[in-house]
Amino acid sequence: MINSPNIANYAHKAAVVNYMYASKHGYAFLVERCPSKGSGFELPDTNEYLMVWTKPHLVKKHLPHYDYLLYIDSDAIVVDREKTIEELAAAHMAGPVCMVAGRDCLSSSIDSCSGHEGELNAGVILFKNDPRTMDILDAWIDARLNKDCLKWRDEFPYEQACINHLRNDRFQREIKVLPTQEMNGVDGTWIMHYMAQTEATRDAAMVAELRKLFESLTSPPPSSKEEKGNREGAREGEGEVVEGFTDGGHSGPGLWWWVVMIGLVGVVCVAVLFSLPKGV
Repeated sequence: MINSPNIANYAHKAAVVNYMYASKHGYAFLVERCPSKGSGFELPDTNEYLMVWTKPHLVKKHLPHYDYLLYIDSDAIVVDREKTIEELAAAHMAGPVCMVAGRDCLSSSIDSCSGHEGELNAGVILFKNDPRTMDILDAWIDARLNKDCLKWRDEFPYEQACINHLRNDRFQREIKVLPTQEMNGVDGTWIMHYMAQTEATRDAAMVAELRKLFESLTSPPPSSKEEKGNREGAREGEGEVVEGFTDGGHSGPGLWWWVVMIGLVGVVCVAVLFSLPKGV
């Protein structure tokens, strides 16, 4: 994830959701801090969004240590925690393909793609550790300051317009664009990307997903009718307590509280990258 100070409210929640996905599958979860002074990416007061240009630099920094690296924006969350990065790579990274992204559409609706037919969204991209990927990243980095993408250096859609230009110009075989719903959009089946939404909408979506996630962790389905009956019989007074949760009463801090607190304090992030160690 690349985030800036003004989106911390929902970005930290998204980081907790995505960390839980990475943890479930044993993936490394890498966090990059805000660019420091002298890095060449100091943020101008007039346009904080220019931080997105750090994306290819950060990917190039970490990709050599892993077989695959999944970059995901701060307004995107994994909602199907059973699907793996390996599955996506096996299905779509044959032959020369070394980068996979979703179409730049708000949803799977045809109308939502108006003006962006065939273009990729740079908010969720899977990268393969391959010399061709490094060539693309180098071109992406250099293009910001040359004739390829100079016109988007300070103007929307910034790095996304640039990678689409580079794909159309020289990397069509290497960069594959999938249907929106496969890894992008507000109705994504694997990853939901709340692009072009208000901060309130994004925050509400992250909170809802956090609740679903932690309720599933603390309230496993009964393994038998007998266990179900025992749990139902345990309801007394103000409510049944399950790992610090109640049906309507009060209890001390539980798993939800501790994980959210750890996440919000510890995951102050600029870039979050999912990755697979070499040899996996």
